Amino acid sequence: MPYDRFNPLKPIPVIRPLVLRARQGDSVEIEFENSISNRRVGFHVQGTGLAGGTNDANVKSGVRYGDGAKVGNNPDTTVASGQKRIFRWDTEFEGVWVINDMADIRGSQRGTNAHGLFGAFIVEPPRTSWRDSETGCNLLGTAYADGLYVDVIHADEDISDPDHADFVDFHVDKIPRSHREYTVFIHDEPEIHSPIQHGGHAGVMPLSYRAEPMPNRVPHQLRRYAEATPTEVPPSQVGIDFSAVRLGVDNDLNETYEIARRSDGTFLERVGGEEQHHSSWLFGEPATPVLFGYRGDPVRMRVVHGGVKETHVFHLHVHQWRDVPQDTAPPSQWEPGKSKGSALVDSISIGPQGAVTIDPLYGMGSRQKTVGDIVWHCHLYPHFHHGMWGMARSYDRLITGDRSLPDGTPVQPLEPLPGRVPPEPTATHPGFPWFVDAAFPQKSPPPPAVRDEFVSGRRRLLNMPNASTLELNAMASGAVLKGRAGQVFVDLDEMAMEWNEQAKLPPPRVIRYDTEVRYGRTEYNDRGWYDPKAHYYHLTGASVAYMKADGSVGDPVAIPVPDSPGSGEIQPFFPRANHGDIVEWRVTNTLETLPADDFDLIAPPVECGLHVHLVKFDVLAADGSCTGWNYLSGGSCREVVGNDESGYLDRRVTLHRWVVDEEFGTCFFHDHLLANYRQKRGLSGALIAEPVGSVWLQQDLATPAVAGAEAVIVPGSGTGVAPYREACLKIGDFVPLYDEENLPLNPPGELGGDEDPGTMAVNYRCAPLTHRGDDPSRWFSSSHAGSPSGSPGSRADDHSHSSSGGDPDTAVFSTYPG
Repeated sequence: MPYDRFNPLKPIPVIRPLVLRARQGDSVEIEFENSISNRRVGFHVQGTGLAGGTNDANVKSGVRYGDGAKVGNNPDTTVASGQKRIFRWDTEFEGVWVINDMADIRGSQRGTNAHGLFGAFIVEPPRTSWRDSETGCNLLGTAYADGLYVDVIHADEDISDPDHADFVDFHVDKIPRSHREYTVFIHDEPEIHSPIQHGGHAGVMPLSYRAEPMPNRVPHQLRRYAEATPTEVPPSQVGIDFSAVRLGVDNDLNETYEIARRSDGTFLERVGGEEQHHSSWLFGEPATPVLFGYRGDPVRMRVVHGGVKETHVFHLHVHQWRDVPQDTAPPSQWEPGKSKGSALVDSISIGPQGAVTIDPLYGMGSRQKTVGDIVWHCHLYPHFHHGMWGMARSYDRLITGDRSLPDGTPVQPLEPLPGRVPPEPTATHPGFPWFVDAAFPQKSPPPPAVRDEFVSGRRRLLNMPNASTLELNAMASGAVLKGRAGQVFVDLDEMAMEWNEQAKLPPPRVIRYDTEVRYGRTEYNDRGWYDPKAHYYHLTGASVAYMKADGSVGDPVAIPVPDSPGSGEIQPFFPRANHGDIVEWRVTNTLETLPADDFDLIAPPVECGLHVHLVKFDVLAADGSCTGWNYLSGGSCREVVGNDESGYLDRRVTLHRWVVDEEFGTCFFHDHLLANYRQKRGLSGALIAEPVGSVWLQQDLATPAVAGAEAVIVPGSGTGVAPYREACLKIGDFVPLYDEENLPLNPPGELGGDEDPGTMAVNYRCAPLTHRGDDPSRWFSSSHAGSPSGSPGSRADDHSHSSSGGDPDTAVFSTYPG
């Protein structure tokens, strides 16, 4: 459809990578014309069969005539400037393949690839067609058939089938279902021209010809807000002006941003930077792709790497998919002798010129049918930081195209998939994001709560009610009635009951972990290498309670937790839960403003979150991040929110609720609000999802192993799984360490830059091989003492240093053969 809302400061939708589609079994003919001056261009499609010929023996095709390249002694099938060529393919297999220019494979800025000359060819299932998701118009044979996002409609779909609505994936049953299809292109760093003067790295990491670098939002857009804020409070102001911003400079000449001004002229909050980088409430819709759907819609993602240099890690919040899509299993399958399917993942590495199909289980919003903005991004943080992120928006109400988002962005209509019509919006139930108690622009609001004891410190700081009327109307009725921590817009407890019953499990246990986010000096080896600001999760309490058949929860029983480690010691954090459990978290943020050092600029006192992979949660209340038009789900430090009040939650606490509906194994979690700073300082861990009914013990086989790196796991009876030892490793790269002379190890050229500073570590320990003597053949020996050359005061890069031998400073796990 014509784009009728042109904004010269935003990308034009029709400028996008090329996506061609056909059905499996079709013969395809492409007429290609080269309109680029003074160079030949190739039109090469990867994939077996795609350049492999046609059914017509009289048509010249196949790799010698249809490769779009000049290879070996084959004819030249590239196309000269101003010329045309016909390419013909067969579509033997369903999937997605990269189209690229094989006439110019340079990886430099002089090549065509860096400037976007790539595309994708998608082979859809037989008996399907594709339509525009806004209008419902069939796109076959139109000038708009090359779109990135379409609805794939199945001709054999029967919406009257009683199992049609119960979507798990495209392989667990044979019921034909239509689905939303999103094609996302990842590519490398092109040269850019920008009116914004960036310090340090000035490149972008694009997605589908779009990028939303974080430095474009903070500081540059915040500076504009500060310039537009009047110095004096307007006489007409009543209450808090959430949009007011004041720019300042601290003692280290760093810019500071205060936001939300009272009528007396004082400001309530600060924007530190990264914790708001993905906020639409403060910065509006991003330039990068936003993928639209209704919760429960079957969806398929075609991820294409058009670049030639960088490997990326595609990560999608909330959702999971099978590592091998066809190797599937019914939900929560655990009975002995029955396949559980291939591994459940939510991240996948993809290299240059690769393409992959991702089928998120249960469709949009995952199994819990969550509503809100769901971020997806490259999990390599510098790539994320420089623009490689987008969102999937899960709507709960019909989108008819007659409303705008809070920043004024028009909302185009979204046609429902067959048999999946959501309820229409009303004045009392407007749908996401219109029920959120906020206005553009402001710092993202804190989540609402049903009960006083669950109201966050930021919400009380901002003098907000526990919940507005619209927020209460949008909440899951069961969540309102139960009033439990960490669930607001979805009733996770009720869902956990249903899922356990389907899996023939007893009602779920509720495991509660009370933790603090701390920092302090930590020794990484006996040589004296240390991080003065190591960040870590510290367990202060744990309990277990049992849910009854009526949904009520019994009294909690305390679980012994490990004693606090000695001064300068940190233990890696690996809490546990069993398949079928609910995990309730209370995370207290004890951080404060941390000054600049040899590695990083000042770390401001912003919120700290707890974002987890794989398990099920409410994305609006407990994602541990700040995405789009969602709430900011993180705990503030005392420096920001002040002292506690009687009868309320500790002002620094954030609440989370997770459902372990599968035996995932390792569920990584970390702070998503200041990730670039805090994760290299050590703030991450993993929930280990154990088999049904497991008992976790320390090596003495008597003491509970509630959160340690080592454990003996005794699975429940009937699982068919024998007891086993468990060893957990937390890998840290580029950890900012100092040596025994208080000198920084491998400091960066720019504070907080993208270089690879510091050193490597595992479980907060580091054992450099060069500390273990001159003879590299004996570096792994625990009995060898190093040569006498060198001295205890040698620097880390002095390879002559001796070692006393013995076991390394890193963890040594004990076991027996077999």
